[in-house]
Amino acid sequence: MSSLTIVIGDPGAGKTSWIIKELKEKVRKEGQRRQRLSTAQIEVLNRTRKHPLTPPSQFPIYTNFPAQFRYGYEKVFKPYYMNEAFFGLPNKGKTVIPVVPWSVVALQEMDDEYNSRERGLMVKSVTGLYNKRRHWNLDIYMDLHRLMILDSIIRKTATRVIEVLSCKHEKDYSGRRVLKTTWQLREFTNIDEAQKYAATEGREGKYTEREDTYEGDIFKCYDTQSCASEFVPDEGDDFIYLSQPSEVDKATLPPEFVKFYSKKEESKQKGIKQYVG
Repeated sequence: MSSLTIVIGDPGAGKTSWIIKELKEKVRKEGQRRQRLSTAQIEVLNRTRKHPLTPPSQFPIYTNFPAQFRYGYEKVFKPYYMNEAFFGLPNKGKTVIPVVPWSVVALQEMDDEYNSRERGLMVKSVTGLYNKRRHWNLDIYMDLHRLMILDSIIRKTATRVIEVLSCKHEKDYSGRRVLKTTWQLREFTNIDEAQKYAATEGREGKYTEREDTYEGDIFKCYDTQSCASEFVPDEGDDFIYLSQPSEVDKATLPPEFVKFYSKKEESKQKGIKQYVG
């Protein structure tokens, strides 16, 4: 049991909500089993360790965005947090958040983190995890806007590529509560066909079109505005409203604003990422 599902689509198409639907099904169908298998594998490892590893206290699912799922009678399950910048194999020169075996990992908005133009920063810890994930029984989901921006080393390990074309929500009479969500999907035959589709802007590449549905309010499982907080300035800071360069005299600007008109400052920041080691 090991997979990498790449989910592509335009902003707002419904990529994350579809992944949430997949995760909820895994919680319901596989959650307890995965926890038992993970614990059993860790117990075997602990037989030869001086310092025992800690087994998962709940279903081993990680996300880089807030989510929650109801199961059983009035029980709420919240996935462990995974910062995508620290996802990788341990002991490979990179600081990581190690995940337990039999985990499901869902990563949102991965265009920047695995950008193919940053090949030199795809350290062994990252590529090694995707190449060897079957040995740890990992199921990974990631969404991004464009397939070909994803580093090819990771892209070629994909077992499924899904394009979310759109999603439609059926609501109750008040228009407030979602009763059902339907996604329009394209599922590609394999990664080669998906790459052909992306490279030819949809003119080539084999896929099947299908619908997927979720009965209930999918938005109770996650916060669609969770990424919005990243755009909010820190306490004490504020939004900045700059005039166009032709309309200002830099000599009269406060020092803290001068840097925003400097192309040198911009170029110094290019290429800086959290991958090190």
